[in-house]
Amino acid sequence: MTSEIIVSIITSSVLASVVTGVLVPYTKWGIEKKRIRLDNRKQLISGVRNALIQSGFSKSWFIRTVGYNRIRPYISKELDKKIRSQGSMEVEISEDGSVATSGEDLIKDQIFQELNKIEEKWGLI
Repeated sequence: MTSEIIVSIITSSVLASVVTGVLVPYTKWGIEKKRIRLDNRKQLISGVRNALIQSGFSKSWFIRTVGYNRIRPYISKELDKKIRSQGSMEVEISEDGSVATSGEDLIKDQIFQELNKIEEKWGLI
């Protein structure tokens, strides 16, 4: 009878060690993977914003940036089409009352708005 208790204790100890040895690292990796994904997304949004802030913005320049190529899968097809189209003169008044008077300014403003939506969707804000 005592040997059965000892075997039971040893078996449960080994089983607990195996479970701990496998589950804890797997759980930690899942948490770390999420953190890395969030950090990468933050860097992506920040990089695109910084590119847009630079003076001399143009659509032809922007489509050649790494930031555009990385964010492109996440922006709307309509905005992507506008970015890739040849420039045109437009006037638009945004929700905050600012006026975009050229195609370049309008696209730049729309990209900022799209970045805000993506940021919210990804849970970064």
